[in-house]
Amino acid sequence: MSEKTNIKSAEDRLKEMPVQTENIAFAPEDMRTCTKCGRANPPNRLKCFYCAADILIDTGSLAQATPLLRRLEAWEKGFNVVALSRIGLHTRVNLPAAARELGLERDAAEKLFASNAEIPVARVEGQREANVLRLRLKNIGIETTVIADESLHLEKFPRRIRALEFKSDQMVATDFNTAEKLAISAADLILVVSGTMYEMKTASIEKRKRSKSTLLDQTETAADESVIDLYTRQDETGMRIYQSGFDFSCLAANKGLLASENMPKLVRRLIMTCVNATLDEKYAEVRDALGLVWELETRKDYDGLRRSGFGKKDFGNVVTVNNHSQFNRYSRLRRLI
Repeated sequence: MSEKTNIKSAEDRLKEMPVQTENIAFAPEDMRTCTKCGRANPPNRLKCFYCAADILIDTGSLAQATPLLRRLEAWEKGFNVVALSRIGLHTRVNLPAAARELGLERDAAEKLFASNAEIPVARVEGQREANVLRLRLKNIGIETTVIADESLHLEKFPRRIRALEFKSDQMVATDFNTAEKLAISAADLILVVSGTMYEMKTASIEKRKRSKSTLLDQTETAADESVIDLYTRQDETGMRIYQSGFDFSCLAANKGLLASENMPKLVRRLIMTCVNATLDEKYAEVRDALGLVWELETRKDYDGLRRSGFGKKDFGNVVTVNNHSQFNRYSRLRRLI
């Protein structure tokens, strides 16, 4: 009889247990009212859930807000959160926490923080989102700064150079398009960025029938070219030397037969001549990590009907992938930092 009483008592206690051990909802007094539509929003939102208007948040509560980490389109003007102190992968960086704050998988976060280069760890849509993310990363020991896309001046192309002449205390650069001579003081050159631009094209022929398409043929081609970006104290858009179309006569007796072997020689000559210049050759090392934030540029062009056999025509298209925009961003970022 006592055993049944004990069983019943245990069942009663189980029924009396709360469904939740803690309150996971926000209290009514913590909700914030949107000044535009008047509706209540959770205290961790920066924008109204209903009308997308900015919600007023005091500075003290900013670190508790959750930034929106959506993938921005290439044409959008965003804000880049750039890690400044590269602390070392296996010492002080809390990878699980960093991955959680950045909305990434742990492997992706590890790739971002494996390098010693100062690179962006996120690109967000607004200044407020960037400031919130910066505060949240600072709380886990990661120092960052915020650089707007507008500060990179991506709409301006670097001036292409086709020849250089080294003199005792200056260089004379020849503009590729206008042949204009530009005198540059050797002391004014402060940054040399070396990297590679590449482009891959995939041409396909597809047979289309109703809503289905069948791949008939596909060819891939790839091309890459070494480039050197030069920045002076007064210039933020820089000058660019392409491996093709450049006259390496400035190397004199050190000039080789191949342009590919002359590019590193030119870099060494620039650094030896311009004692105030810093050399950055880390793009190849961080290129994969940059792709997590600055995606490669992809374009698909339709070729219309293409001959696919005797008396047959099917639809052709070409997909082009390149890193031109990514390298431009990296180069301008190095100039700002």
